[in-house]
Amino acid sequence: MGVAAGWGFSVDDALISARVAHHIATGFGYRFNAGGPVVDCVTPLGWAFLLAPAASGGAWQGMTWASGVGGAVWVLAALDLGRRCGGWCSGWRFALLALALGSCLPLGAWAVSGMETGVVMALGVGALGKGRLGAACAGAAAALRPELLPWAVTLAFGSALARRQPIRERVWALALALAPALLVGGARWVAFGEPVPLAVYAKPSDAEHGLRYALGSLLLTGPPYLLLAGKAWRRLPRAHCAIGVALLVHWLVLLGVGGDWMPFWRLAMPTFPGVLLVGAALLERSHAAFAGLRLAGVFACAALLHWGQGSATRVVRADRSRMIAELAPLLTGARRVASVDVGWVGAAGAYEVIDLGGVTDPEIAYLPGGHTSKRLPPELLERRDVDAMVLLLGPSTGDPATQFARRVEERAMRLRGAERFMPVGRVQLNPRQDYVVLRQSAQGPAP
Repeated sequence: MGVAAGWGFSVDDALISARVAHHIATGFGYRFNAGGPVVDCVTPLGWAFLLAPAASGGAWQGMTWASGVGGAVWVLAALDLGRRCGGWCSGWRFALLALALGSCLPLGAWAVSGMETGVVMALGVGALGKGRLGAACAGAAAALRPELLPWAVTLAFGSALARRQPIRERVWALALALAPALLVGGARWVAFGEPVPLAVYAKPSDAEHGLRYALGSLLLTGPPYLLLAGKAWRRLPRAHCAIGVALLVHWLVLLGVGGDWMPFWRLAMPTFPGVLLVGAALLERSHAAFAGLRLAGVFACAALLHWGQGSATRVVRADRSRMIAELAPLLTGARRVASVDVGWVGAAGAYEVIDLGGVTDPEIAYLPGGHTSKRLPPELLERRDVDAMVLLLGPSTGDPATQFARRVEERAMRLRGAERFMPVGRVQLNPRQDYVVLRQSAQGPAP
């Protein structure tokens, strides 16, 4: 049910991975721009290679295939998670818990987003298993999503301790949780000169945003309310307590990394299988009234998310398809296009894309400022020979002098040579907000 409710959701970064996959499939290699450098612009290293066989027809094709695969993988993993939860609670408690799992919009939406999240969530289910297989699943999840490494180590090693496994198995658990991420870091160092993804520099962490993100994942998603128990925690098996400690570690990590700009708390989703499994055991060990109150909180959040964002969630991919179709003729003949939202812009044509946010551009990634506030060098447009820009305008207020939505776009229009760019059209993002498309002309004032 959650996958069906979220079908149609996606984000700009899914098309970044898919564009790299398309270039791999067509022989250009691991590049965002066909003629550009090899660049570490896909956080889950290796994900683009998995998409490549389905991306020969373009980024959109690769992203659509990834959406279907992610949804299917998550459905199978959710069935296994339901089986695991059924071993710890029963009756009406289990029936309502299964409904909570199926109605969680963030889980369903991210499963079909076209990103790696559906696969990582499935690995999060596998990580709840016993022994080496569980530790290996946790390690694989951390290899794809680096911020999961503290969670993976805590979960794998803590579970081995909780089950009083021999020293050899504890060492194996630690090694299997650590090794995949360390190998990926080493591969990054060899290939790109840095052991961490380029996004770490392009999108520096912010403590205030991290606090909002972590609290949002706790208070607005629903399943964490299952953990609000008192004495029931004392009656949990030690292995479940280890899962709980790993969850706490991950929420602290979210505070430190600053979350991300995407909706529905993507970075928290891979740990939610653990939330549901521990929640199942707590429900069974709680008085019916208290179990009902916690489930009421879960369903209240689910109802609010479906009511407030469900319809908009399901039309994201259709809207992006429309936007790409509208943008393509406005950029006919363009060679180098500058933008912040490079995923959908890059999917509209084979031109070179200059990423003003730095996620796919090593030069811009290391500049001061955040993803939407980079301090661009004055000569950037001239040195990179930019001949078109796609910039997001702020929400319409009826004022003809509409401001740009983000600081980096305002700065782009103050760069040397920006006065030669003239608007040639707009692409609607939503009823109140448009992208403006600018093309270079010989003379002319800036818009």
